[in-house]
Amino acid sequence: MKLKKLFDLKKRNSRKPRANEFVLESLESRLLLSAVPMTAAVVTTDHLDYAPRETAVITTSNTNGEGLQFGAGESVRFQVTRTDGMTDVAGSTAGVGPAGNEAWYVVDGVGGFAAHLGSDVSGDGQADWIAPDNDLTVNSSISTTWFVEEQYRNSSLLVTAEGQASGAVASQAFTDENVNTTTVVTASSATSIYGDDVTFTATVTPSVGASTRPVGTVDFFADGILIGSADVDNPLVGGLSSVFSVTLSATTFDQLVAGSYSIEALFTGGDNGIDSFNDSASGIIDHTVGQKDITGSFLVDPKVYDGTTAASVFFTEIDLGGVVGSDDVALSGSIASFADPNAGVGKPVMLLDGALVGVDAGNYNLTSVATTTADIDKADAILDVIGFDGFYDGNQHGATGTATGVLGEPLAGLDLSGTFFSTVGIHLGAWTFTDVTGNYTDWVDIVEIVLNEAATTTTISASTATSTYGDLVTLTATVTAEAGAPGRPIGMVEFFDGATSLGSTSVSSQDLIDPLASVFTLDVDTLAAGPHSISAVFTPTTGFLGSASTAPMVVNVNKANAVVTGYSGVYDAAVHGATAVGVFGENLGGLSVPMHTDAGAYLDTFTFTDMTGNYNNATGSVISSIAKADATITVLGYTGVYDAAAHGATGSATGVLGVNL
Repeated sequence: MKLKKLFDLKKRNSRKPRANEFVLESLESRLLLSAVPMTAAVVTTDHLDYAPRETAVITTSNTNGEGLQFGAGESVRFQVTRTDGMTDVAGSTAGVGPAGNEAWYVVDGVGGFAAHLGSDVSGDGQADWIAPDNDLTVNSSISTTWFVEEQYRNSSLLVTAEGQASGAVASQAFTDENVNTTTVVTASSATSIYGDDVTFTATVTPSVGASTRPVGTVDFFADGILIGSADVDNPLVGGLSSVFSVTLSATTFDQLVAGSYSIEALFTGGDNGIDSFNDSASGIIDHTVGQKDITGSFLVDPKVYDGTTAASVFFTEIDLGGVVGSDDVALSGSIASFADPNAGVGKPVMLLDGALVGVDAGNYNLTSVATTTADIDKADAILDVIGFDGFYDGNQHGATGTATGVLGEPLAGLDLSGTFFSTVGIHLGAWTFTDVTGNYTDWVDIVEIVLNEAATTTTISASTATSTYGDLVTLTATVTAEAGAPGRPIGMVEFFDGATSLGSTSVSSQDLIDPLASVFTLDVDTLAAGPHSISAVFTPTTGFLGSASTAPMVVNVNKANAVVTGYSGVYDAAVHGATAVGVFGENLGGLSVPMHTDAGAYLDTFTFTDMTGNYNNATGSVISSIAKADATITVLGYTGVYDAAAHGATGSATGVLGVNL
C-alpha cells in the first residue's frame, strides 16, 4: 500500500493503548507469583485499569508452563480484594452479584442463568454466589464478570481464581485509577474516488463514571502508516464522547492513493485536571479509494495511402481537467488505426494501445481515448508506360504499360489510346491514368512513339564484266533492309554510268520472305566501248531509307566491228557507194570508198576509220552494183479521119530524173 503524504510525516506503526498508565506490567497474561515455580494456570482481566461502574471481564486459561492447571468442567472460585490497605464498604451490587470482596463460583461450561446466591459451595454454612460461564463451553477456561463499584476509585485490586478440584491458583492485579476509553473510527464514506476529500472521524467515549469528556490525541493509520492526527483539549463537563477528525484532501496534498485500506485510530489519553484517560485503539474499518476516471486524446501524422489502416502517433495527452494537482501521469500509446485504409480527408483514427504511465498512473482509470482525425493522401500509382521504337509498316503502333498499386495490385484506368500512330516519324503521344478506387492520384503524361524507316543496303552486279559494244548487259541492284524491317524494300533504283543515268526500275510491293531484299534489274546495250563505273541509287517509298551502292562495279565494253556493205541498187542517177553500218544498223561515218553513178559492178577498196570510238578501224574491199534502170516509154497510136496525109504512132522515152531519152 502506498500513501501519498507530502507533509513531513514518517511512518509510524499503530500500537495498542496502555490499559493503565502507571502500571508497568505487560498486557500479556502473567503467571501467578504466589509460588515457585510459576503455575500453568492463568487468570486475566480485559483491562489493567478500570473506571468506577465499569464491568471487568475476567478469564481463566491454562498455559504450557509447569504447574497445576484448571480442569475441564471444574468449579473455580473467584474473588477480588484490595491491595492498597483501604477498607471495603457495603457494596452497591447486593442482590444482583457479588459485592465488594465477596467470592463467587463458576463451573466451567455451565451458564444460561444470572448470577445469584445459591448453594453453600464453600461449606461455611452460608449460601455462595453462583455465576455463569459466559463461553458456555467445557474447555478448562471460564469467562466471568465483576462490577467495579464507585468505592474502588483510585484503588489497587487483585483477582484470584482457585480451582476447587485441581487446586490450581492464579491471580491478576488491576487498578481503578484512570478512565478507560473506547475509540470507534468511521469514515465520511466507505469508498471514495482518488482526489476526493475523505474525512476520518474517531469518537472516543470514556468508561461509565467519567465526569468529563476525554482529552488527548488521536492518530489515524492506514495499513499501519500514519495519515493524520487530531487533538482535543476541551474538558467539557459530562461523560460524553469526544470527536476527533482528520480530512485528507488533494488541496493539502495528503490524499490517499487508489487502493484498499485498513483504517484504525489510536487514542493517546491526556489529563484535563479532573480525569486522566487511558489509551484505546479502535477496531479496523475498510476504506477503498477508487481510481479517478480520466480521458485522453492524441494526434497522428497524416500519411499517403499505403493500403493499410496503420497510423503513426506523434502526440498524446491526458485531459488535464481530470488530473489531480501536479500528478505525474501521461498517456502512452504508439499503435493507432484508421477506420479504413482508403484515402480521404479527416478520417477517424483510434488509439489501440492507449495506457496511462507515470508515477501516479495507478490512481487513474483511462475511461476512453477520444478519436482523432487525420488525412490519408492519395498515393502515386506505379505507372510503367513504355513508348514504341520500331519500324514503320503501315500499321498503328503505340505505347504499352501497366498501372500498379502500392500493394502490387493491378489498377484499371490507364488509357494509352492517344499514343498510337501509323506514320513515319517521332510522335509524342498523350496518355492518362484515371483512378477508379479513389486512392491514387490521376496522371497525365506523354510518351515518345518512334516509327523508323528501315535502313537499306544496296549492292550491284552485272550479267557480265566484259562485253562488246552493242551486246545486252543486265545490271542488277539488290536492296536489303536491316534486320527487323517489316518487309522487303519498295521503291525505285536508278542505275548510273558514272554520273550519267542509265535508267531506272522499281518494285512496288513487299514480300515478307526472308531475307528482306528486293532485286532491281535493268538491261543495257548502249554502253560505249571502254570501261564503265556502274552504280545504283535506291530511292524508297514510305518506310525505308534510301541507299547507294558503296563500291561501283566496272564493266568493260570492247569495240565492235563495223559492217562495210557495198551498194546494191538500180540506177537512179545518184552517186552511190559502200556504207559502214553499226551494231544497231546505224550508218557510220568514217568510210573511205569510191562512189559510183552509172550502172555497173564495181570492186572497191575501202578504209574505215571509226569516228564514235565504239568500232574498230578496218580496211578491205567491197562490191557495189548498180543495175540498169527501166526508162519510161510512152507510145500512142494514131486515130483520125483520113486526110491523105501520112500518119503514124507518136511516143516518148524518159529516163530517171525526167531525162528525155
